[in-house]
Amino acid sequence: AMQMEQARRLSGCDAVAVAMSGDYVQRGEPAILDKWTRCRLALEAGADLVVEIPVLFCLGNASQYASASVRILEALGCDSIAFGSECGDAELLTDVAAILDSYRDELEDRISRFAKEGISYPSARSEAYKSLRSGVREDVLAREMSVMSDPNDILALEYIRSLRSARPICVKRVGAGHGDGFDCSCGFQSAGAIRKGLRSADDHDMITRFVPGYTSKALEEEKLTF
Repeated sequence: AMQMEQARRLSGCDAVAVAMSGDYVQRGEPAILDKWTRCRLALEAGADLVVEIPVLFCLGNASQYASASVRILEALGCDSIAFGSECGDAELLTDVAAILDSYRDELEDRISRFAKEGISYPSARSEAYKSLRSGVREDVLAREMSVMSDPNDILALEYIRSLRSARPICVKRVGAGHGDGFDCSCGFQSAGAIRKGLRSADDHDMITRFVPGYTSKALEEEKLTF
């Protein structure tokens, strides 16, 4: 709900369309609630239209997922596309995305070489990027590298690289970070912490403090899939 409110405020849009995964999400895991229930919750949160991203792309890597999401929204006529980001800096993300595109072939070659040494893809990409940008000032490189480690920033870069006609709207992530555990001092919890907490009856009542009322009702009434 907060992200849609911010998207409306920052874009001045007439309507909000949401592209959302269906019954299966990243790594082939089932969504905790079925897609029809989640569609209804998105509408209650302020969406005017909800469309499904085909499961093939939801199970793909960040680039495949982002490309499909952007193509769907642009085909609907969306002139702005909003996404979450740890840095909240659309200009910086756009600059780094342009650099990634300009070095596309050489970057992929170096990533492949680093990956063969047993380095994870995100780490291999960071090392490849640093090696290609070795001639820039240290502070400039540090600023660019700052958006290549956090998960929402990484996905944001892929959204921007996929844009053809829409402009990017960057909504800064607030509260707990991606993958963080439950923290009552945060106004916004990570989705992973909420899903984990729902497995425990003791935590369920506490979780209702951090989700909208309509979501809390659905979590109580609908079948949860883990």
